[in-house]
Amino acid sequence: MFAKYIRWILATPKKAWVMSILLMLVSFALATQLKINTNILELLPPDEPTTQAVKRLQQEDGKIGVLTIGLKGDEVNVLPVLN
Repeated sequence: MFAKYIRWILATPKKAWVMSILLMLVSFALATQLKINTNILELLPPDEPTTQAVKRLQQEDGKIGVLTIGLKGDEVNVLPVLN
């Protein structure tokens, strides 16, 4: 199979170059249309219990990346911990 391609390339080098360049241009054009979805929740199956729980948590508490730290104690003792 590859011998046939090699014979064609050796017989018509200009056509082989043109075909190679066209193939690269088409590949580049198609590659520019690719997009990466960074939202993991959209990539997970919607009917999974874990996905539903995370979506529910996100709706109730806002963004998942938010972290609340609570400290107990007097203001004099707590402030040095936060600095």
